[in-house]
Amino acid sequence: MKQIVFSTHNENKLNEIKKILSDNFKILGLIDLNFNDEIIESGKTLAQNADIKASYINKLYNIDCFADDTGLEIDSLNRSEEHTSELQSQPD
Repeated sequence: MKQIVFSTHNENKLNEIKKILSDNFKILGLIDLNFNDEIIESGKTLAQNADIKASYINKLYNIDCFADDTGLEIDSLNRSEEHTSELQSQPD
């Protein structure tokens, strides 16, 4: 069975994906690779951050990998990804 890495430390997300894809793939998480570092998410969008995480692990371990990045979309901010909770919560 083909192995693929879900670039996450989140066990709940990992278990959800395993339930969906386990018939076709052996899904590994970052813990299975003994990878405990933080991957710097320097993208400006959720998609860019997911790509950064997946590409980083793919290059490091030479294994197929995918990732996601989640956030809030707020209508009053025109659903802009530039307004992240991390940036909004920082003191002036």
